[in-house]
Amino acid sequence: MSQDHAVMSRFTRTALRSTAALVAGCAASTLFVAAPGAHAASSAGGTISRGEVLARAQSWVDQNVPYNQGGYWTDSNGTYREDCSGLISMAWHLTDSLTTWTLPSVSTRIGFSELQSGDALDYTDAHTFLFANWTDKASGDFTYYAESNPHNPTHGPTAANINSSSLEGWPTSYYTALRYNNIAGDPTPAVASVTGPSAGTIVSGQINLTASVSESVGTPTEADFLVDGKPVSSVTGAGPTYSAPFDTRKLSDGPHTLAVSAKNAAGSTGSTSSPVTFFVANRGTATTTTGDFNGDGKDDIAVLYNSGQDGSGKNLVTLYTFLSNGATFNTPVNAWDNNDKVNGSWTWDNAKILVGDFSGTGKSDIVVMYNSGQDGAGKYLTTLYKFANDGSGGFKAPVRIWDNNDKVNGSWNWANAKPVVGDFSGTGKADIAVLYNGGQDGAGKNMLTIYKFANNGSGGVLNPVNVWDNSDRVNGSWNWNAIKPVVGKFSGSGKDDIGVLYNGGQDGAGKNMLTIYKFASNGSTFNAPVNMWDNNDKVNTSWNWNALKAVAGDFSGTGKSDIVVMYNSGQDGAGKGLVTLYKFAGNGSTLNAPVDVWDNNDKVNGSWTWDKAKLVAGKFSGTGKSDLAVMYNGGQDGAGKGLVTLYKFAGNGSTLNAPVDVWDNNDKVNGSWDWYRADLA
Repeated sequence: MSQDHAVMSRFTRTALRSTAALVAGCAASTLFVAAPGAHAASSAGGTISRGEVLARAQSWVDQNVPYNQGGYWTDSNGTYREDCSGLISMAWHLTDSLTTWTLPSVSTRIGFSELQSGDALDYTDAHTFLFANWTDKASGDFTYYAESNPHNPTHGPTAANINSSSLEGWPTSYYTALRYNNIAGDPTPAVASVTGPSAGTIVSGQINLTASVSESVGTPTEADFLVDGKPVSSVTGAGPTYSAPFDTRKLSDGPHTLAVSAKNAAGSTGSTSSPVTFFVANRGTATTTTGDFNGDGKDDIAVLYNSGQDGSGKNLVTLYTFLSNGATFNTPVNAWDNNDKVNGSWTWDNAKILVGDFSGTGKSDIVVMYNSGQDGAGKYLTTLYKFANDGSGGFKAPVRIWDNNDKVNGSWNWANAKPVVGDFSGTGKADIAVLYNGGQDGAGKNMLTIYKFANNGSGGVLNPVNVWDNSDRVNGSWNWNAIKPVVGKFSGSGKDDIGVLYNGGQDGAGKNMLTIYKFASNGSTFNAPVNMWDNNDKVNTSWNWNALKAVAGDFSGTGKSDIVVMYNSGQDGAGKGLVTLYKFAGNGSTLNAPVDVWDNNDKVNGSWTWDKAKLVAGKFSGTGKSDLAVMYNGGQDGAGKGLVTLYKFAGNGSTLNAPVDVWDNNDKVNGSWDWYRADLA
């Protein structure tokens, strides 16, 4: 007996032996079903792996070997007595069938906390069973194999808990943990590689984390994925490949690491793989239009920049403006920051930046939809802040113009909101519309609601109003994760409408399907969505929703909005990154078929990596036609300085001119710019 186990009287033990009810237990979720041949074969009395011990025990379960102290079972494992100690003798591949009294002669006593697959728990006076695996070591849960009684053939893996008062009908304190002297630990699973995302990949939205695991003996049973050193998903199965969905919107934009560890059937955990660095760029997929900040008739660009933290841990953001001079852009100016004692902490990851003329001055303001977390009751809180234009291209300190931290407005989950700005009411002042993820109804229908924060006439907004939803029997399912919204005057009514590029999945032939819908504004609400274009025909080819970034603007100069899409065209044979700009010209009611208005599939334009581009549309040249601006990730120079370049594709009415570098920081004047920390507007 172990010194820390309670000692009971011989009378009590005798009574227990005569009255014990043997416990059968429940089958565990992890089954060890490999045949002995799946492990390195041992010789009788020789070294044996833990995996083979479990496989041999499982073979008796598979054959329903009965309990019979006077009988012997012969199979490919050898000949062994059909009782509890006979099972252990067979599993350990001993030369003879030992008893509960003699098993300690070929094993070493260990503590319960040291138990591993293939060890035994032995009560020398009466019973023994084989330890299979910890299922939750912290709470004491494990599984085991046993020959219990004549009414119960060999069973396992059976669930139990090491902290229970009794195991297999006997007080747990009576048992001693034993480790066979000739048992060898199975090789731990070796992670061959993290297969996705690969090193240096730029990702956004929902992705799959993938890994390949190998083991020299046996089969892996589980892969655990770790992002930035923290576990995010566990996948079970025999592998050798594993995959887990992961939403990158949980992460900040910028670099992150992925690693993986694996377990085998014996419960051994392999070492964690070397981390692979990947980059998140969810801000790079946002659909953006901007405005005129200084009232000169030319649109400008604003950037909400993540400035990190100060020494006290205060989160810092800076609002920069790039004022257009018609041909290029002036050097960025700090138009506002909170690096002072007046403004509190601002978490960049919690901000969605919007641009519009909310005040009706002819100069655009900036509004930020801010994630304010949850209150004590779990209600999600969202706040709208307005940075009012100061009249000279800068911005005043933010003022709260709406929040739901009250008893009137319900919960608002910032993560479920895709906000856009436009003059939806036709008042000449900007409103905010939010496409909100309503989850699913009881039948599994995806629910979407459009809320409008109408301008209150004095630069603020009214409480949100439901201006459209599909919570009816008329409108079908709308998957919020499959929408990319843009805003423009698609109807030519003078009021802004909402366009949605919708991911239609694939048809039976594997063709990627895309539909562009219009929610036309009627001044107070939005009309039901209308299909403005799709490729569900024999004319238009496959369109991969995940490979497009869209903006809206009057690129044709007709007074009607068009949609321009930057499409990821992959690489050519030489590894050159290819992108194509397509224009869906607005005709006042629908959209014309897409036309290639620029691409770099030539010998003139260099490589373009789609993942490194952030788009914004505006009338930057002052010609009355919209242009496309792209903030491009230039990586780092030799000194580690972050480089970005601002390119302009000027609209000429029919196509777009070749890109021109209208600003960059590849000089000695402008400091480092981290593209991942820049939210473009």
